[in-house]
Amino acid sequence: MSKKTLRLLLIIFSVAAFWLQIYTKITYATQVFDVPKYGVKFTVTHDPDRLYTESSSVTVTVTTDRNFFDLNSDYAYLFQSVTDKGCFFGSSNAPEHYKAENATTYKATLKLGMGCTANPGGWTFSLSQVVKGTSTKEELFSGYQIVIEQTGGQLPSIQPLNDPLKVGTIPSVVLVNPRINNNYEFWWAGAIKSFATNPHPITAISNNNVTIPLLEDGGGNFNAPGDKILCMKVKKKGDWDRFPGGVTCEYQTIFHYQLNIMPPSTGCTLDPSANASTVDSISIRIANSFPNTDIEGYLEQAGNTLNRTTGKTDDYGNALLSLGNTLSQGSYITHIINTATQQPICPNQQLNITEKGSVPNPPAFTPTKCDDPTKCSESGGKPTEGCTNNDKSPAIATAIGCIHTNPAEFAKDLLTWVIGIGGGIAFLMMLLGAFQMLTSAGNPETLQAGRDRLTSAVIGLLFIIFAVLLMQIIGVDILGIPEFK
Repeated sequence: MSKKTLRLLLIIFSVAAFWLQIYTKITYATQVFDVPKYGVKFTVTHDPDRLYTESSSVTVTVTTDRNFFDLNSDYAYLFQSVTDKGCFFGSSNAPEHYKAENATTYKATLKLGMGCTANPGGWTFSLSQVVKGTSTKEELFSGYQIVIEQTGGQLPSIQPLNDPLKVGTIPSVVLVNPRINNNYEFWWAGAIKSFATNPHPITAISNNNVTIPLLEDGGGNFNAPGDKILCMKVKKKGDWDRFPGGVTCEYQTIFHYQLNIMPPSTGCTLDPSANASTVDSISIRIANSFPNTDIEGYLEQAGNTLNRTTGKTDDYGNALLSLGNTLSQGSYITHIINTATQQPICPNQQLNITEKGSVPNPPAFTPTKCDDPTKCSESGGKPTEGCTNNDKSPAIATAIGCIHTNPAEFAKDLLTWVIGIGGGIAFLMMLLGAFQMLTSAGNPETLQAGRDRLTSAVIGLLFIIFAVLLMQIIGVDILGIPEFK
């Protein structure tokens, strides 16, 4: 491939990548509103397409598919928080945005970073036309979505540290994707004037996830079963305080409280194993269960309870519980339960105890019955259709196929393998020749070498293809040799 061709390909790829980037940027923040009432389609975009809490402004552009905007009329926009309806501003804050630029374009630059507009979250943009001579506004469209992200991107989220929880348990919440120096307010859904953390608000001291203990107040009654909804709001410095009763639940998560709960995904392993001897000490290792929980275990054999023992999990939900020493030979069923709830912690397992040194009998080997000897090899009864072992056509079934010991049949087998291998080699040589030609970079010697290699491979492949045909014509039709039939 010549240098000129390479340069041309690079130019094509660069132009394609540029337009792809432009297209992605345009369509990322584009919404179309089809309004039959006015017989017009509004296409709305904003620039920059990604906004952050430190962004100072955003420009919203509205275009129509026909001449629609009246240059003598006034137009008013409203920019409002999705979750906090009390946070908004409109054209009254920027009178220069009352007029359209032309009959098909309206543009407004919104100033951000002041008060609640510095808070991350979802916002909507709507546009109305002011009726001439009045203060009445007729809405043209509403609901254009704009998202303000935190510094560095992404929005925060909250999730329970543990869930479900037993009634009476003090919950904790994990704040995901916080941003340093941002304030986060927490309250239980239904609360009017009380918050769910102390101190309030929580100020992030880093950008790492943080676990926060919660207070029982308002809608968060930890002693009753049911679902408790925790709400959160991001509060930038300078934003005014509001009680929870007047704020929409911007971010939320649910805690599920139950009277009796099944344990989490707990791992239980018999030590030394499920097959032990009469001299072994048998224990069960418990991992990832509820922390600081009383547990008990016992063995069951023929309906009888044996070796009941108790224990307690540590701060991480782990425990080692002894089930007995020098057990008698036989089969047992293990039981591990939560002492308080009597609910199983581990699934029941079978424990087999044998005499020391004894080995369980292996399963008996049953050979495969071969009803048709002509379809079986002599080494295992596996079907080998056509690979018979008789006087007329003796053969051996191998891992690579059927190999005949008769000279004529062996020649056929050998010819089949040679043709297959030769065809594969010819194909690889064709690929190598083509690769040499493509990478010759205009070098005539390399180009000619690749061309010669490709030509030789094609000729060799044709020779292999027609070799069998030639042998058939010469051996059968001309010489009449029966072995070639």
